[in-house]
Amino acid sequence: SPPGSAGKETYVPGDPEAMARFDFEGPVLYNPAQDVKDHSIVIVDGVFHIFYIVANERNFGHATSTDLVHWTFHEPVLERGATGAWDSRDIWAPCVVPLEGSEGYFLMFYTGVNAASAQQTGLAYSSGDLRVWTKASAELMEPFGCDSSWCNWAVDRYCHFRDPSCLEDESGCYIT
Repeated sequence: SPPGSAGKETYVPGDPEAMARFDFEGPVLYNPAQDVKDHSIVIVDGVFHIFYIVANERNFGHATSTDLVHWTFHEPVLERGATGAWDSRDIWAPCVVPLEGSEGYFLMFYTGVNAASAQQTGLAYSSGDLRVWTKASAELMEPFGCDSSWCNWAVDRYCHFRDPSCLEDESGCYIT
């Protein structure tokens, strides 16, 4: 043990290939027509649905499978916003979760990037047909960026705030 470690030991495998590696843009799905990036998978009635960024980062792809090997590719399910919108440049990092207490409804949190490259988290929802998604209006959820009390975030300049994810415990589901 290193000096000062008071008996605490850290195990590092001798073979780097044995270590865990994570690549959120890794090869989880192959589509010969487009690169697949950031993804989210849900299962409904024995069918896996994967939502992912396509190579142009302007929309989310959708594919289905019953065995995670053979996939059927569908039309894109969500596109970036119109010129001037909070998500007008790119959309990234879909995070799909079922809406608790509403059978068949799903929420998709995602990162939107505006023309100034400021990143914000927004929301889209599906009411049962996972091929159809609607962006939430500002009345339902105003896209949000970092709490500027702990980071230097502004809507009019390049700044990070991205990749929403779901954390669930016994007290509820949290989008981080």
